[in-house]
Amino acid sequence: MAKESKKTETVKVTTANAGKVENEKTKAQEKEAAALREKMKKADQAADEAREEEARRKAEYEAEKKRLEEERKQLEEEKKRRAEERKAEAEKAAKEAEAKKAEAQALAASTSAALIAAVKKGGSSGFWKGALTGLIAGVLITVLVGRYILTSTVSSSLNDTLSNLSDDLELPNHVGEMLDNYFTGFSEIDFEEALLAAPEGHQELIVMEQPVQIATTITKAGLANLPFFKKSKTITYYGTGVYTVDLKRVDEDRIEVDTEEKTVTVKVPHARLQYVEPDYDKIEIEDTEKGFLTFTDLSLTVEQQNEIEKAVMADMEDYLLQDELLAQADEFAVMKTWDTYQPLVTTVSPEYKLMVEFDDGGLIG
Repeated sequence: MAKESKKTETVKVTTANAGKVENEKTKAQEKEAAALREKMKKADQAADEAREEEARRKAEYEAEKKRLEEERKQLEEEKKRRAEERKAEAEKAAKEAEAKKAEAQALAASTSAALIAAVKKGGSSGFWKGALTGLIAGVLITVLVGRYILTSTVSSSLNDTLSNLSDDLELPNHVGEMLDNYFTGFSEIDFEEALLAAPEGHQELIVMEQPVQIATTITKAGLANLPFFKKSKTITYYGTGVYTVDLKRVDEDRIEVDTEEKTVTVKVPHARLQYVEPDYDKIEIEDTEKGFLTFTDLSLTVEQQNEIEKAVMADMEDYLLQDELLAQADEFAVMKTWDTYQPLVTTVSPEYKLMVEFDDGGLIG
């Protein structure tokens, strides 16, 4: 339905309803959207496959963990058994050493007694007494030194045996710790660092461009506003509405990680009409329609032209702010945001899926 703007002197401007323009830009945009939808579908399938693979690997690791823990238990029991055997052997060796020591002491004592008796009985001279006394002392010293060496050797052997028992068997590292480290998963910080480092995340991301056209009829009354002095012409203006999503607002508070469901949710604002870019090169100006007593062309002052263009841009903006177009821009916002962050999520873990949620809680993706 046409609407009439305010008059500028004797000039009346009537604008028809604006309309979308389908051109190469919109066709390329739709093609890109179809490719992104397919990409999102394949990414979800890949994440499902990665989850299945990880579950299989985890089951294998759990089985291996159980096997190695059983092996560790058996080795510990074997180690304990060997330790008890070596301890018994060491104690036996110690007892045998003590018996030999007692035997040596008895031998030394009997030898000494025999020599002393021989000295007393023989009544030898002082020289022989001294020699026999020295011999007795030497025997005693030899026995005592032998006793010390034997006792020290046995004691040292026993200590070495007991201290080396723990080195006899090499036990495997605790497999549970290895598996716990492997399957701990990923924290919210891991994903935050990856997503917030994306250069595209620090800008207004253009998500959709919508070409639009609007026809404007300019009428200039003639003498006494008589119709046969009237002249008019239709001018079609073209422009493009550019919609963006503000990724600068994505911070730590707008990134949520669900380790149970293995999803990363990014909250973004709704798409908005950032600006309308006029395309003056495409303006179409029809011939002037003149009353039968009108002979000159319709001309406008610079001020009138500026006023008309200002009104046209306002009409374009009103049209581009329709709910239908804003919803379409939101759909593109989801796909473009997903395309920006999804590779980074996959880099951290291929099992996780990226979800895009608007600030008002509307979950899409």
